[in-house]
Amino acid sequence: MTQSNRARKRTTAPPPKTDTTATALTGIVSNEQRLARKGTTSGQGNDDARVTVAGRLLGGAAALGMIFGIAFTGTAGANAKPQPQPTLTANGVQPYGGLKDFGPGAKQQFHKPLVAIAATPKSKGYWLAAADGGVFSYGDADFFGSTGNLALVEPVVAIASTPSGNGYWLAAKDGGVFSFGKAKFQGSAAGISDHNVVGIASTPSGNGYWLAAKDGGVFSFGDAEFQGSAAAFGVQSPIVGIAATKTGMGYLLVAADGGVYAFGDAEFHGSGYATMPHDAAGIATLDTGYAIVRSSGSVLTFGTKLPSIGDATVASSDVTTVGMAATANGYWTLQGGRASSVDHMNPFLVCTRKHESSPNPPGYDDGYAAVNPNGRYFGAYQFAQQTWNNTARHAGRLDLVGVNPARASVQDQDELAWDLFLWQGYSPWEHRCLGLR
Repeated sequence: MTQSNRARKRTTAPPPKTDTTATALTGIVSNEQRLARKGTTSGQGNDDARVTVAGRLLGGAAALGMIFGIAFTGTAGANAKPQPQPTLTANGVQPYGGLKDFGPGAKQQFHKPLVAIAATPKSKGYWLAAADGGVFSYGDADFFGSTGNLALVEPVVAIASTPSGNGYWLAAKDGGVFSFGKAKFQGSAAGISDHNVVGIASTPSGNGYWLAAKDGGVFSFGDAEFQGSAAAFGVQSPIVGIAATKTGMGYLLVAADGGVYAFGDAEFHGSGYATMPHDAAGIATLDTGYAIVRSSGSVLTFGTKLPSIGDATVASSDVTTVGMAATANGYWTLQGGRASSVDHMNPFLVCTRKHESSPNPPGYDDGYAAVNPNGRYFGAYQFAQQTWNNTARHAGRLDLVGVNPARASVQDQDELAWDLFLWQGYSPWEHRCLGLR
């Protein structure tokens, strides 16, 4: 593993290529001109700053805002009639476009929330990254290491795979970059990004990458070419993601309000600006366009045949979509959730499960769906429904009141059992595991 931190000498981490206002403005203007030629926007040229977008004729400062990428309004290019969305669960992956769900399973526990996903080259697997730098591999994704055992200055916020799939990079909020497998460390933005990095994207060669910051700044390393940034515009809504084009000669930034900024050879096909409640969570390039994922779980697609996805039904209020990974034919969305505040392997909980529902925990922990033959007790800790409801109210988890304990998540059952223990001690379980805690 190669890691970067504040102590690393700057000579071993090449500084990012110069971020100049002129370069940034050129990138945006060229995209606006290209759209005008295709008929998506129309006007009288950039010299008088008059542009028509979504049927509105703008002039002066408003038009300049459109050209510079500050306010790409409307959902021009968004595929109509979004498809319905299945129920989403915390710390889960939802596939679309014929892709498969490779995990995690409903019972897998995470110490920190999942924050990012990266697909393998063959679209038969993916890596998930947690805020503590833990990496979880599914399908044909190989595990190359993680920072889960390190004390990080700032949490991990993004992951990017090498094009060959033989390594990956993790990016931390402070601009630190950690490389694993055959992914090469090309530099970091630690110490110069003001603790606001939000994404990372690899070049097609795997010999470089870009980091994006929430203020619109873009940092280029290795053979990644700087094509411009949105920092010079004073973005009104923070940037939340970056996606590179297939050629590596451009990239897209998306802001929380759905605004899209296109640089280099990246084509602007539309955005969710003015129609999204500031809940964009990420962006990914598709076959011929791109997709924006919202924290609600819905997906807006632009310039592609892949359909948009409507707002999701979520299993609990803790579920929020935090990112996406795309292939030529589809994409996955990643749902985060609260990190478990209770240790699944706590001695008292393990002992209680053994007595109540699972004879041989933790190897046999499928008792979370257990129902007593008399139909009065449910789940791994054999809650009576009234006891469950009272404990949920005591814990402030009103979303769990009325839920059948045997149908609640592993995390929720563990947390309510622990809350009941702290509240009433060993007595609810007849003092069977006395002395353990």
